Amino acid sequence: NAFCRDGATEEKRANSRSTWELMKESITAAYTMSMKSKRQLKAFDMPNEPQLRIFLVGTHLSLLPKDPEVERALLDHNKKVLAEMDNKPYDSNRVFPPKEVAYKGAGSYFLLDSQLQGDSKMKDHTCKLVNALRSQLSDSRYRLALKVPKVWFCLQLITSSVKKKMWKFTELKEFCIRCQFIQGVDADGQLLALLNLFHCLGFYVYFELSEYKEQWICTDATFLYKEMSKVLSVQYGPSESSSPELRNLKKSGEIPEATSEDLFQELGIDADIPTRWLLEVLVKIGIAAKVREKETRYFIPAALPEREINLPEPSVATLAFTFSFHSAFEYQRYTCIPTGLFHRLAVDIASNRQALEDQQIKQAYISGSQWEYCPSQSDSTQFYFSQENAHIVLSLKGDLIQLQLLVPEDFPQLGLSLTELCRCIRTEVKERIAFVSKAIFGSEFLAQRATLEDGVICRYCEGSTLHLLRFKDGNQRTGLCTRLNKMTGLTPRESVWVAKEQDSNTNLSVAGKVEFDGDQFLLYKDQ
Repeated sequence: NAFCRDGATEEKRANSRSTWELMKESITAAYTMSMKSKRQLKAFDMPNEPQLRIFLVGTHLSLLPKDPEVERALLDHNKKVLAEMDNKPYDSNRVFPPKEVAYKGAGSYFLLDSQLQGDSKMKDHTCKLVNALRSQLSDSRYRLALKVPKVWFCLQLITSSVKKKMWKFTELKEFCIRCQFIQGVDADGQLLALLNLFHCLGFYVYFELSEYKEQWICTDATFLYKEMSKVLSVQYGPSESSSPELRNLKKSGEIPEATSEDLFQELGIDADIPTRWLLEVLVKIGIAAKVREKETRYFIPAALPEREINLPEPSVATLAFTFSFHSAFEYQRYTCIPTGLFHRLAVDIASNRQALEDQQIKQAYISGSQWEYCPSQSDSTQFYFSQENAHIVLSLKGDLIQLQLLVPEDFPQLGLSLTELCRCIRTEVKERIAFVSKAIFGSEFLAQRATLEDGVICRYCEGSTLHLLRFKDGNQRTGLCTRLNKMTGLTPRESVWVAKEQDSNTNLSVAGKVEFDGDQFLLYKDQ
């Protein structure tokens, strides 16, 4: 409504824009979850895959003043909604109101009055629109036609209605004993399939954790996710009189295993939830990385604060990655970084999972150095990692994951060429992004839905949004500007990421050094 009211303040307009940004993030998150659920439900016999449908609903029609300016503002806002949602991964999942009942100027969303205030004409419009919504939502073509015993859902109704906490959170063996009293639920043959299905549908939370001997079940997913959110929203909690452990979590995003119980108690997490089990669940779902050094600690990127960190100029040109989503029309192309993927990437690097599959590239890495996370130079949108050969900074900006490389001053003595180092890091990070995307969306994601692309940030289109100068296979001299669809030459600082070994360093020279966080790094320039 801030867009439509006369005399709307800049603060109201800013808040409205912020709300719209949050809504787009929520839609992207819903799309991510639907892709994951679709993959998990394939284990069950279903005639059709479940389809995500997105309904945009405006609920306060009666608050809009009757004014010609409002109608023009609605038309402008409708165009904005269409423009900002067009060519997104979820573009084909949107549901529009029927033209005969859509509010004038708001054809991209259901604009109604949820309070049924206003005059009879407005109430009649709202009733027609609500009926249209009901018709769409109850369409039998989109029902979840699962071929499973009905008694399974009887069990879900029982567990959801019982208020006792012992039903909400219990060990697997205890849950099996209780299920024996429900006729039709075979605790031996069916229980694991039942638990996996209800976990997928969002009723229960159940994970098989190899590093935790007791298997626990939560029959109220909302309850457990609420407790998890206390860790993820730590930045919004009170800072006064907090313990050193809580202050460390807010600053570094890390939870030492030794002090985790006291920390969870301070955060107000339910005492019946085993602390280590919850930490292992966070690792299992990709929210936390388990780091084993002198002491075991859990790194949670989403718990980091937002702050300004001034980075030095990178040693070579900034590398960037994005996903290009396929469209039914070849002339349409759109890029996107799915919600949650960037933090999941940071978790994957921090956990030092073996990523490189190419043995030649793997051998090129001297001593197979482990990546070490540097909390003092990281925040929620930027992660700093270091190893013996190089330091890298990963950041999320727009539809791009950017990688800045910092080469240590003693690099020439390590026996690895700059071209070889860039090739190794580019391959490793690209493989990690592909692995993470498959872990979230399934193995068919990169084959059927999207293409992982990389390149350098295009420097030719000044004033436009950030986009790639995309690398082309086998081409070391030119890249494709993804905005203009035009081939453009690469400088030596850019082509070093894709150059062959025989061309190594021929057009680059060390132009000087830059200092950052107490270390010296080489700065390469074109000759």
